[in-house]
Amino acid sequence: MTNTHIEKSLAEINWNTLKQGKTYYPSPVAWEDEVLYFLFVDRFSNGKEFGGFNDINGNPVQKSALRTTPLFNIRNDAWKADRETWFNAGKTWCGGNIKGIEDKLGYLKRMGITALWLNPIFEQLPQSGSYHGYGTFNFLNIDPRYGSREDLKELVEAAHDKGIRIILDIILNHAGDIFAYKGGDRYYYYQGQVWPVEGYRKDGGGYLDMASSHESE
Repeated sequence: MTNTHIEKSLAEINWNTLKQGKTYYPSPVAWEDEVLYFLFVDRFSNGKEFGGFNDINGNPVQKSALRTTPLFNIRNDAWKADRETWFNAGKTWCGGNIKGIEDKLGYLKRMGITALWLNPIFEQLPQSGSYHGYGTFNFLNIDPRYGSREDLKELVEAAHDKGIRIILDIILNHAGDIFAYKGGDRYYYYQGQVWPVEGYRKDGGGYLDMASSHESE
C-alpha cells in the first residue's frame, strides 16, 4: 500500500526506518569519468511516444492504444506548427513526467549515459507555470505533474539496475514566491534585517495570514 502521508518537516522522518534493509548504490570515485545527461522532466517524455526507438530490452516501440505520439520527424514535421500556439505552449507545463524518463532508460543506456541529472522535481507553487522546477513550494514532496514518490523510487531502482545514477537538483534558495511582506511592499536584504511578513500567497490573489495558515495545518 502506498504511503500518502506527506511530512511537514525533516523532524517527522524516521531515518533509521528508511535505511533498514536497504542496499545503496555507491557514488563513483571520480565523477569526471561519468557521462551526465541533464534534462527538464516536463520537456523530456510522457511515455506516449512510439516509433524510431527501442525499449529497455532493445525491442522496437510500436504504436498502441497508450502510445499515440509519433517522434518528431524534421522532414515531415518541421515548420508546420502555428508559431503563436507553439510559443505560448512553451511558457507552461507540457506534460513530461517521471514515468516518461523510466520509459526511455534503454535509449539513454545505449547512448552511453551513466548519470541522469534531473531538474528539481519537488512540489511547485500550484498557481505557477514553473515547469522548470525552480519555484518549489514543498521540498518534501514530488510535484504531482511530474508523478509521485513511488514513481521516483521506481525510476531510481530501474536506472540503478541499468548502471545509471540519478542526480536530484536541490537548490534551497530557488524556492517559489511563497511569502508576502506587510502591505505588499518589496523589502530588500539589508544587513540581515528581518522584515514583517503578511502571510502565504493564495491562488487567485490575496494572502493567508501566518496565524491562520499555521492553525489550518
